Amino acid sequence: MKIVAGLAYSLILAGCATTPPPGERMTRAAFIELVRGNTMESRSNDGWVARTYATPDLEQRGSARQPNGTETRYVGRIRAAEFGFCSQSPQLRGGAERCFDVWRDGTTLRAYWNGSLWTTMTVQPGNPFSL
Repeated sequence: MKIVAGLAYSLILAGCATTPPPGERMTRAAFIELVRGNTMESRSNDGWVARTYATPDLEQRGSARQPNGTETRYVGRIRAAEFGFCSQSPQLRGGAERCFDVWRDGTTLRAYWNGSLWTTMTVQPGNPFSL
């Protein structure tokens, strides 16, 4: 009976396991190399649309549009995290830094915060939106 109970418990735990995101997890070096001097276009799960230019020295300048159409301009810093990046801006989140794990699937990047998909991004060469 103990073996059957142990097997049932193992199956329950296996059913709770999360599936990894599609693509490959980006290292900090790969992420920074990709975005440095380029622009990230992103769409969050809650409807925000943002464009962020990462300067060669990893300052960020951007614009975010809320679902209601309100636009916020921001400046700040990006730094490498273990698997992706951290972002900080006085105009966003009360200036609090937020760190993301980034997964790359072809030309699509997916940023996860606290284990949940936060935003989906593509990277445009240079600063095409004059941010």
